[in-house]
Amino acid sequence: MIWGDRQMKRPGIPATLWFLAFAGVSYLYIEQLRKPEPSGNNNIIFGEKFYYENPDEDAVYVTGTMSGSGIAYPDNTVGLTCYRDRNYCSYTSVYAIGANHIVRIDPPSEYDIVKWDGDEIIAEDQFNCQKITITIARKARQVAWVGEPINQTEASCVNATAEMV
Repeated sequence: MIWGDRQMKRPGIPATLWFLAFAGVSYLYIEQLRKPEPSGNNNIIFGEKFYYENPDEDAVYVTGTMSGSGIAYPDNTVGLTCYRDRNYCSYTSVYAIGANHIVRIDPPSEYDIVKWDGDEIIAEDQFNCQKITITIARKARQVAWVGEPINQTEASCVNATAEMV
């Protein structure tokens, strides 16, 4: 290209090397962004732990992540709502079963309240080979979930184990 008496110069070696390095790094960065996450690292972020009491309705609402040694799917979030006048706690959960795969929300499970006072709420129920006891420590705002084996004389329940989360 000629403008008057000036010609456009070819880029020098340093400018060419800088351009090639920039293009190479950009390509590697874009390829890194396009890679899928490894299956063991879901990077799922559920909501924070939450505790709420409504004294007008005698209701307690708790959410958080269930953790412990017996948890099959550690990427989870659970919700527990207890109603004193209805005499039950309603429980529901959502959890990841693989990379970018979250199960559908199942209908809530209900647990009968066996104790409700200023210090704690205790709800229980039995499912197949386990008795589930949920204890809400109201002042500490903590929840304990304990599964105890039952019906161990039945063939399907012989190897049932206890769990506490």
